[in-house]
Amino acid sequence: MLFPASVLPYKTSRRIPKIKEKVVQTHAQHVGEIVWASNALHSQLFDLFWTLVSKPNHLLDYNIWHCIQSDSTQREMLEGVAKAVLPAKSAMLKRIQWIIDSAGKLSRYRNDAVHTPITFIFRKGKLTLHPDYLSGRRPALERLAQKTTEQRWPGLRGDLIALSEFAFAVSVALNHPGKTGPLPRRPRLRSVPSSPRKSRKKDHRSARRASKPPP
Repeated sequence: MLFPASVLPYKTSRRIPKIKEKVVQTHAQHVGEIVWASNALHSQLFDLFWTLVSKPNHLLDYNIWHCIQSDSTQREMLEGVAKAVLPAKSAMLKRIQWIIDSAGKLSRYRNDAVHTPITFIFRKGKLTLHPDYLSGRRPALERLAQKTTEQRWPGLRGDLIALSEFAFAVSVALNHPGKTGPLPRRPRLRSVPSSPRKSRKKDHRSARRASKPPP
């Protein structure tokens, strides 16, 4: 026995402790909205797959898609189909590849929200919510350390929604070629750090400016 019987609760409860209830409900709403937005995005990915494989035969595409239980493998399958059906280096293929790549990047943050255990700390008389650094996965904890959960979750939800809507626009354009007008620009993903390549370009530009002699 790890604890003496005197410190153990006398009875179990099925209710969230009153002192934690409000904080838990707020956190649960954030996580629930992220799960909803992630599912909406993957629904749009299936629609792209359905369009590219055989639009008249929904059952065929549905059964193929759900033979795969992994979201990441479904995305790989969608990319393989897109490469086989669409012209190489076409704008539409690049859009779909960007959607798939972005969905993969966002999925790790979605998993952080869903799978990271949460603990509670009293600070200045207020109960605050924090990732559990004793039991959480190290990569997730390192990402969550960069921003508080309250800062990260709304941005992630917004990224998932924006990417889902962009995927929907691409799907409509595929289904009605030449009839939809220009597609919207790719949404900027606020949850995903800037790529090192962009940072290197900025560094090169700064170095060139620094090397120029003063006028």
